[in-house]
Amino acid sequence: MERESMEFDVVVVGAGPSGLSAAIRIKQLDPGTSQSGNKTSLKVMMTLTYYKLQHGSRVVQEIDAVNMIHVIDGVDRLAQQRAALGI
Repeated sequence: MERESMEFDVVVVGAGPSGLSAAIRIKQLDPGTSQSGNKTSLKVMMTLTYYKLQHGSRVVQEIDAVNMIHVIDGVDRLAQQRAALGI
């Protein structure tokens, strides 16, 4: 079975106020004179309820504040807390 795939630098999920705000803020970023392979200095501060860092198909970090999910290198560090709360 062949699957369609697309590469993105950033994906904003959700069309609510937070998603719209994040998309606008990301659009405003100015990479300056940064070049691929060179060390760059870029500082960004945003308030997010969901964050996912992925390299290829490997999920490096996933944080879902609403659903109490915090995954680092495949380990969900809040799984026991959710189970204790019954969620």
